[in-house]
Amino acid sequence: MTTKKFLCLHASASHQGGAMPSADEMQRMYSAFDNWRQEFASNILDLGGRLTGPVTVATSAGDIDGASIEAREVFGGYMILSAGSLEQAVQIARGCPGVVGPNSNVTVREIAA
Repeated sequence: MTTKKFLCLHASASHQGGAMPSADEMQRMYSAFDNWRQEFASNILDLGGRLTGPVTVATSAGDIDGASIEAREVFGGYMILSAGSLEQAVQIARGCPGVVGPNSNVTVREIAA
């Protein structure tokens, strides 16, 4: 089966709030992530990472500083997967702990060859 590359963009509500996870909850999340990463190691081409720092949006009218951007969702990270189909890539991305949940989602798009 021919494999394709897929870009996965993680997003969450811009104002999540709420309490920080406890140390035990964090350990469970890290453990679940490590298990997922090992299971799909052959599909993960680039784990990307969290997006941090200042944001600037370039438009035809000029640049917009991140502080003045209003968004319902904030992109927080990305990864690139290898899969045989969009459906398989979505299934792999959906299984990543912390990616799909209350107030968060992942957008999966095929990267043209």
